[in-house]
Amino acid sequence: MPQKKNYFAYGESMNVNRMKKWLSQRGGRPDGIVSAQRAVLTGYTLAFAVRREIPWKAGVANLEKDEKGTVEGVLLEVDNAAESLLQ
Repeated sequence: MPQKKNYFAYGESMNVNRMKKWLSQRGGRPDGIVSAQRAVLTGYTLAFAVRREIPWKAGVANLEKDEKGTVEGVLLEVDNAAESLLQ
């Protein structure tokens, strides 16, 4: 039986159908995402402090430590194969 792990998704990664498609495009199995539920991560804030030149030439979402911050997202339960692609 495959081991399962938790993965906190935020921003556009909160769309589970999009994430399943993303996994498929990288050789993973869409059913590698076992479950998804709403979650809140405390101690962090959503920032756009990382710049990605390709393909957007803009900032992309990242998390930064903030003891008063919270970030809403989705807690995905994933198998080992999916987790290795998500890292």
